[in-house]
Amino acid sequence: APLPPPPSRRLDGLRVLLAEDNPVNQELTLELLRQAGASTALAGDGLEALAWLAREPFDAVLMDVQMLETTRRLRRLPGLETLPVIAMTAHAMASDREACLAAGMNDHLAKPFEPDALIERLRHWTRADAAPAAAPA
Repeated sequence: APLPPPPSRRLDGLRVLLAEDNPVNQELTLELLRQAGASTALAGDGLEALAWLAREPFDAVLMDVQMLETTRRLRRLPGLETLPVIAMTAHAMASDREACLAAGMNDHLAKPFEPDALIERLRHWTRADAAPAAAPA
């Protein structure tokens, strides 16, 4: 039988919001997150992402790079100033990275990304080795 992935490759207990409008990218990324043990929610656009964030807590957001304005807006919401937001971009140019960081994103991954790279970034930004985020009351 194949061995399960080591704990360092797991996202157990993490709540991740995927803000992505491409159906293929949605499917691939959600499946990867679920296989790693994360619980997920999907927003097809920026307004939907903000609605999810207003309703429930997340440990991190994976945000399509086109949604810079959404990131600026969520940074102004109480309690979301430090929420890890990782941009997913088809462009790996320095100017894209700068735009992401200027909008308030924490990091960015170029698509197509390696599954391990995504998991490593999420674990880094959420400190998955530390205590998970508190569950809603």
